[in-house]
Amino acid sequence: MNLRPLLVTAIAVAGVLGSMGGVTIDHDKVQPFAQPAPVTVSEKAAVKFKPSLQIFDGCHSYPAVNAAGETSGGLKGTGKPNGDCKGAPLGSQVYGRASWHKDLWAIMYAWYFPKEQGSSSKGKRHKWVSAVVWLDNPAIEKPKILAVSTIGVSGVYEIKKDGTQECDRY
Repeated sequence: MNLRPLLVTAIAVAGVLGSMGGVTIDHDKVQPFAQPAPVTVSEKAAVKFKPSLQIFDGCHSYPAVNAAGETSGGLKGTGKPNGDCKGAPLGSQVYGRASWHKDLWAIMYAWYFPKEQGSSSKGKRHKWVSAVVWLDNPAIEKPKILAVSTIGVSGVYEIKKDGTQECDRY
């Protein structure tokens, strides 16, 4: 499965958010968008198959941008790995896009973290994590998960074909 088109989109979004000359605000002041009620087949599938993240250590996910276009300033990659980012007080945000890729329906989800830092290393400001859920067809009565792709430690997408929607643990 060629993930290039979805990766290009994710990189472009991250680049735009990171290079915008707009206003940045504190990471815990970004108001997430409300999730609209799903109407289309695509929207219903995106909500139904949204993966869950299990965060054991480090920052939790936060919204990256609000309705006014203000973006998160993130956090320095120093201090405690989960310092000042253990839970988004205004709520978190999952970003998503979906499209056909060859004969499969791909839903890409992305989460933003104000920093990434291991327990014994210097971290960095801003981290994006993404997952792609591959379905047979969102329009049929019982769509089936064919695979879930996540970025592993190596920076390469890893594909799991066990039919679940669990993502990596962070």
